[in-house]
This record gives sequence, C-alpha cells and structure tokens, in this order.
Amino acid sequence: MITISGVNYYQRADGSLLPESLVKDEDKLKDELVVDLSQKILDLRAQMDELKHDVMKDMDDFLKLMAEQYNCKIETKCGSYSLTSFDGKYRLRIETNDYTRYTEKVYIAKELIDAYLDDTTKDAPEAVKAIVSTAFSLHQGHFDAKAIGRLRQLSIEDERWVRAMEVLDDAREVVTTGRSLRLYVKKDSGYELVNMNFSVI
Repeated sequence: MITISGVNYYQRADGSLLPESLVKDEDKLKDELVVDLSQKILDLRAQMDELKHDVMKDMDDFLKLMAEQYNCKIETKCGSYSLTSFDGKYRLRIETNDYTRYTEKVYIAKELIDAYLDDTTKDAPEAVKAIVSTAFSLHQGHFDAKAIGRLRQLSIEDERWVRAMEVLDDAREVVTTGRSLRLYVKKDSGYELVNMNFSVI
C-alpha cells in the first residue's frame, strides 16, 4: 500500500494507483494473504541460502583440514566430493557444475588442419572430413566442445595435425557455473535424495 498526501492507495499490476476506498474488501483480504504467505516463503528461501552456504563452507574447511595432515593443499571449489557419516546413514555431496569451452585459438587449429587436409584431400578418410566440417561450427555463439573433442581422439601423425591438437589443448577452458549441495539418506533400497525442491515436497 502507498500513502500519498494522507490517502492510501493500492497499486495495480500495470503500476496505476487505486484509492483504498475503491478496493473491495475481498481483494484487500486476498492481497494481505498472498503478500504475507509469499514473504514467509521468501524468508525461508533466504534461510536456506544461508544454510547452504554455511554447510558447503564447513565441508570445504573439513576437506582442507584433512589435506593439511598430508602436507597437501586442495582447491575444493574446483571439484565434486562426498562426505558420509560414520554409520553410513547420511551422505552430503557437493556437485561442481563444469562445462568445457574453447577460445578463439580454435581458429589457429583450424588453419593448421585445413592446410593438412588441402595436401591430403584425396587420401583423407571421409569420416575425418565430416568430423572436421562440423567441429568448427558455432552453436549459439560457442564452439561445440563434443565435436572438437572427437577431433582430438583421432590418431593422425602429420606434424600440422599434431600442432593443431596442441593448440586445441591450449584453447580448452573448463568453466565452473556453480556448485550444488545434496543430502542423501540411506534406505533399504540404497541412498535416497532428500529433495529440497519446494514444489515436490
């Protein structure tokens, strides 16, 4: 509700204002109910975000502590791992969401591969030509990491091809988009995920 010059207004969805005196009682009750319940859900969401952060930090700190006992440093934010209770009943798992992308250096590799193919067009297997023709296509502005990965699996000893694969290795980047936290509880049938998705509880 918005008060202007001592008059209370309700704001419509389009941004316009309606004086409180013109709003039906049932609409006032509905508005109060929806706002109150929505705020409770948002408050719970904030608590869950805070708890997730605290749990993941405690898990990371524990893993780093274990590593220190072996004079080792570990970067926990770059991998997935699980911690299980002594009796095996509870298992906490952090999943790191990674994907592979390639930088503009891919074009250098393409030039080397094109030079190789230009010299061996007649002898190059059709399968190689087909893989190469699709490997450097852009999908939604990005190179297809799987297609480029298939290039790197081919065993070709030509110097230009070998250099191209080295360039592709340099062009490869692993990008971390986020980390997720999951709790599993052991049942007779195995570990069962405790679903924290509000819509399926």
